[in-house]
Amino acid sequence: MPTVSPSSADAAVEARVFWLRFQKEIAAALIILILAIVGFAGYRFYTYRRNSTAADLLGNAKTPQDYHEVISSGGQAAERKEVRGSERDAADVRR
Repeated sequence: MPTVSPSSADAAVEARVFWLRFQKEIAAALIILILAIVGFAGYRFYTYRRNSTAADLLGNAKTPQDYHEVISSGGQAAERKEVRGSERDAADVRR
């Protein structure tokens, strides 16, 4: 038995009713999606920067003692380098 497809006016009305009925849920889902994307991008930026700093520290280590110091610091050396770099940048700006 063939079915009759709804006319375009009915589809437009149904779409409007659907939007009015679920607009809060749709808006909430979009906000959550945007926050998740921003959070993921922030995490990727943080890990990229941390890994880049760690690679720089390992690249600058020349002796076995330097390698041991970088590895045993557990990332704290990278954080100290970032702080020193930001302090140096701030000092350059003040001049």
